[in-house]
Amino acid sequence: MVGPAGCGKTALVRVLAGLDIPSAGSLAVNGRPVDWGGNSLGFTMAESSLFAWLNVRQNVWLPLRIGGRRTADPWQVDALLGSFALLEVARWLPDRLPAPTRRMVELCRAMARDPVLVLLDEPFRGLDFNDRLALADELERVRGICRKSFVLFTQDVSLAVRLADRVAVMSGPPVRISEPVPVPLPRPRRGVPRREQAELVEYLLGLSAGGSQGQAA
Repeated sequence: MVGPAGCGKTALVRVLAGLDIPSAGSLAVNGRPVDWGGNSLGFTMAESSLFAWLNVRQNVWLPLRIGGRRTADPWQVDALLGSFALLEVARWLPDRLPAPTRRMVELCRAMARDPVLVLLDEPFRGLDFNDRLALADELERVRGICRKSFVLFTQDVSLAVRLADRVAVMSGPPVRISEPVPVPLPRPRRGVPRREQAELVEYLLGLSAGGSQGQAA
């Protein structure tokens, strides 16, 4: 999901995450109503939510403890950290971590309870150009390992094209959402000719400018 600031991306994330109750409609994954009281969903928010007094391993373990699994196998947590290439920093506090690594710790924690769906709200916010590219590389690598469904909310259309299988454009007010546009580019995307990516980015920017073509949310 791509769109400018103020178009409603975070509001939609909060509804999908079960943090806010929608005034109408329903939510379903694979045709089934979502049970937000279970392990259906993990999410990261635009602002960092790591606890500064907990190290990386403790932050990732936290959802398991909150979920009543205080005796969860520590090897399970370390296996997850290993898949995210975070074992070397497992004992570090968040303030020692580079910004892209903090984002990966947040995503790792969101995956701790093996969710069906993972929401990423503006993970590139506050990162410089090189850090954005580094985080995009890691997100693409993890996507291939985890085999989960991710929904990425971002203002960066070019990174959306690099990472996504489908891209929908949000615009507003009033909030409107376009039909999802397939991204028929081979993976890994780093090697795809820039011209092909640029053409799709230009098309999506055109949808954003003509937001009236979308469906009202």
